[in-house]
Amino acid sequence: MLNFIKQWFADEPIGLTLPEYKALSNHTGKIQTLPIFDKYYISLLQRDGEKAIPCVKVGDKVKAGDIIACPTSHMALHRHAPTSGEITGIVEIRETHASEMVTYALEITSDGLDTPTDDFTPITDYQHTDREALLKRIFRAGIAGMGGAGFPTEKKINLSNPVETLIINGAECEPYITCDDILMRYHAEAILRGAKIFAHILRSKQILVGIEDNKPEAIAIMQEMAEKLNHTDGQADSNNDCPITVKSMPTKYPMGSRHQIAHYLLGRKPDIRKRSYQSGFVCHNVATAKAAYDAVVLGRPLTERLVTFSGDGVEKTGVYLTKCGSDFADIARTIGVAQQCDEIIFGGTMMGFAINPNHPLPIVVKRETTSVLAFANRPLHTLKQPTDEQNCIRCGECANVCPMDLLPQQLQFYGRSGNHDKAQENRLFDCIECGLCTYVCPSDIPLVQIFQHSKGEILAERKKKQAAEQARIRFENRNARIEAEKAERARKSAERRAKLKAQAEEKEKQKAMTTDSTGNIGKANSQASQTDKKSDKADLIAAALARTQAKKAKLAKTTETESSVVQDKENNVGVE
Repeated sequence: MLNFIKQWFADEPIGLTLPEYKALSNHTGKIQTLPIFDKYYISLLQRDGEKAIPCVKVGDKVKAGDIIACPTSHMALHRHAPTSGEITGIVEIRETHASEMVTYALEITSDGLDTPTDDFTPITDYQHTDREALLKRIFRAGIAGMGGAGFPTEKKINLSNPVETLIINGAECEPYITCDDILMRYHAEAILRGAKIFAHILRSKQILVGIEDNKPEAIAIMQEMAEKLNHTDGQADSNNDCPITVKSMPTKYPMGSRHQIAHYLLGRKPDIRKRSYQSGFVCHNVATAKAAYDAVVLGRPLTERLVTFSGDGVEKTGVYLTKCGSDFADIARTIGVAQQCDEIIFGGTMMGFAINPNHPLPIVVKRETTSVLAFANRPLHTLKQPTDEQNCIRCGECANVCPMDLLPQQLQFYGRSGNHDKAQENRLFDCIECGLCTYVCPSDIPLVQIFQHSKGEILAERKKKQAAEQARIRFENRNARIEAEKAERARKSAERRAKLKAQAEEKEKQKAMTTDSTGNIGKANSQASQTDKKSDKADLIAAALARTQAKKAKLAKTTETESSVVQDKENNVGVE
């Protein structure tokens, strides 16, 4: 407990010095290259669990860097072709995650040419380029946190208020991993100019670069380049008020955590309850800064990265320039990974995850993959297995080393008992899952795995409650809408009935008024009408009699004429 209190008030962040094993991969001091493989697989699974939408179809020809899938949420990124070739299908792969869940990926068959895309025009004068244009370029280029988190970079720097300090993280504190060390030796200018792009967008006043003191060559190169850029940029632009300072930090795990590195570089302990920008700083990995420079100044989207391949199960250890979407099986054949490995870990031994090397589906390198470690014999300091576990003896060592000042032994009790409310009260979600508590535990309790499981259950429960709440809101809105429509129909019907009733009453009223005012005239007219009808009838009878008399007269006349004719004929006959 005394040790814990001392560390709480210490000027430097809490941590441990771990065995490094970095010489296994950085002994050559060079960036090595891998051949262009026949197949590449670009996962469509996004951070939120949804699928990106392919914007190509099977049979399409693509170039290296072409956008082949678009995001469906604000926390997702564009997917790019890692090389030129043809889209040959949508296939199943293992997601590069501890769950190794099966997901879908776009399969690209390489043409071996690696022809680059021309969709991204270089922006060389980034100092005088609008912030929105730079943010759009970083988003479309698929830049994400390359230290392992994979958080979309554009979201991290798209802030409404200026941020005073930009921190560039070159700590690389995990054992075995050396890709950032080699990157800083060979691409110091690109890293620092990428930092300048971030600072321009964030409107920062200073850039602090933190590098652990076990990387003397990288520190020297970065300090020299920082002095050069401060001098040249200061002469070229009198308004340049964002100097770069490169600082050496003690080699202590987990110095690469944003809380730890900010504590050391800023000289104050950030409020862990706030986001970084609310504490006046934003932290980015050196590889992320270099990727931003490539995207903006060179017009290259993020399609490849440096990856450390190390461990006693790897024949050709080193830092390799690796295309995103490369199948680990192809890489293993190239660098000589032993077929019978006891353990293969993606990421570091402290925060990484083990995979099944005999699974039939591909598992690929992604943007956030820093290293792949293969061990013929599992080292003692790697992730603890549940079969090794013994009972907690309440020694308190886990609390002594926790960089976030948590009580891991209490959290694991709450996690295992399912007491999620208590776990959250004890700041479960402040845990950065660095693995130090698991590393020092004499009972070999897999504390980090317990915390991860508890977080997953809590998040799943929150998601379930949120879905239920949304369903309730939709149901209530639907009922309200139905009732409103019903009320509207009833109102319109009532209005129609009232209108018809009013019209009927108005007609009756007018009829009654007409009857009252014209009653006598109506009677006289009625009598006159009857007289007229009698007169008309007599006239009709007289007319009929007249017609009859006329017909009789006409008939008589006709008969008389015929008699005269006959008499004449008879007289004529007598004469003869």
